[in-house]
Amino acid sequence: MSMLKPRATLPLPRDWMRKRLSKLAAQMGDAAETTARNAGIAPGAVDRLIFVGGSSLMEVVEAEMRTRFPHAEGHRGAALTAIVEGLALSAGGGERG
Repeated sequence: MSMLKPRATLPLPRDWMRKRLSKLAAQMGDAAETTARNAGIAPGAVDRLIFVGGSSLMEVVEAEMRTRFPHAEGHRGAALTAIVEGLALSAGGGERG
């Protein structure tokens, strides 16, 4: 452990990350599409994507979701308030703030 330095960083190049995470992002896209279809919503009818943190903020995951739901507007939110924000967007009947 003495080899590790405090606050050491390791750059992760975008292409390297994309290549290694693309299959996982596709699985997440499959799950999101299945969830929408199970709810009776066609992917083209989804009008909002709410990205709240963790893997959803990774470029490869966001790109996959935007491909699957091309008409959706992306929103970034906080993980702890995402449910409330989603309910507020839904209750607003299409209003965006």
